[in-house]
Amino acid sequence: MQKADRHSISSTDNVLDGDGRLKTPFQSHKPLRGAPGKGKNKRLELKDLAIPKKKEPWQIQKQALKEKFGDAGWNPRKKLSPDTMEGIRTLHEQDPDRWSTAVLADHFKVSPEAVRRILKSKWRPSEKEMEKRRERWAKRHDRIWDKLAELGLRPQRTQEKALEGPDEFEESLRAKEILDNARNA
Repeated sequence: MQKADRHSISSTDNVLDGDGRLKTPFQSHKPLRGAPGKGKNKRLELKDLAIPKKKEPWQIQKQALKEKFGDAGWNPRKKLSPDTMEGIRTLHEQDPDRWSTAVLADHFKVSPEAVRRILKSKWRPSEKEMEKRRERWAKRHDRIWDKLAELGLRPQRTQEKALEGPDEFEESLRAKEILDNARNA
């Protein structure tokens, strides 16, 4: 008779796996007392008997994104303005066949994942929030323009002025458009 090895387990022993969950002897990788062979034959384990659950599409997508982006999460390098995002939504709503995710991504020079997230989002800002966002983006526009002007990639602004507000910018564009239309008529 062989002496029982202290690493073998009986069917009444409790063994914890790496996550601290209780394993049954059939889930353990250690052979049972009196198990034939030295692991040559693959043993049937409980997890082999379980019917695999079919994952929902959103679970598959979530897992793929977690593997792709890791702990950092989604943080695209190129940010789109709120008006541009609204334009993407509008184009897709008007003609989804012509303005597919791939076409929109190519047109706006962003990843298809960014377009997918924009189209998926149902959140819309209130009027007050929209105004704050426009002001922030107008300041961002002026800040970027000044940096590019320092590098010599854009012309300097002729006069030092306070940061342009979004309404002033839109009004000046409308005024120029009206003048051009009046001159051409």
